Amino acid sequence: MTWAANLDIDGIKGWRLPYASVSAGAGRAGQLSVVECYGVSELTCRDNEMGYMYYHNMGGSLFGDETGTQTALGGQQLRGIQGYYYWSGTGFLQGGGWGFSFDGGRNDVIFPDAMFSAWAVHPGDVGPIPEPSAVLLIGVGMLGLVLTRRVS
Repeated sequence: MTWAANLDIDGIKGWRLPYASVSAGAGRAGQLSVVECYGVSELTCRDNEMGYMYYHNMGGSLFGDETGTQTALGGQQLRGIQGYYYWSGTGFLQGGGWGFSFDGGRNDVIFPDAMFSAWAVHPGDVGPIPEPSAVLLIGVGMLGLVLTRRVS
């Protein structure tokens, strides 16, 4: 969590690890269980950010494999998705945290000494950054409109 909180990517700060919503589990007393996203509605899954990405944005399935390069809703390319678990920002009672696996679509408890990946997220949409050629094309088009109005 410290790593994500200290990220500064091209001046953009405020990064964090994704949330995984938890509730009192049906197992041992005091144990928490994470809200899983397989077999539930989109609304039920919203508070499990990596589960939501896997099942609702990437079209993943339980025990499926959404590693490598994947296409999310809207055509966004997600590259370099690792197998195994990604850390979430949600803790677990024994000092570990919840993790999510993109090569199976499951949440599980992972402990502090585990060497897994992390996926930093940013609150809000910073939006796509337009390519310089697109900005130039828009600028030339606007200039043409201004010149056309002056000639008329």
